[in-house]
Amino acid sequence: MGQLARKDLQGFRAYVEAFVTHAPPFYFGDNDRGWTANLDYLLRADTLTKVQEGTL
Repeated sequence: MGQLARKDLQGFRAYVEAFVTHAPPFYFGDNDRGWTANLDYLLRADTLTKVQEGTL
């Protein structure tokens, strides 16, 4: 299960910035359904792990 390197606001901010920087356009609505990643998706353990591993 993924964990933030820092369990504080700075760690969460770094995580969100990493997601925004590395996520392909699919996560921002560039798909056939118009789906976008929301906060619930970002808070999933598997999403955190994918961001850490660079496998989004």
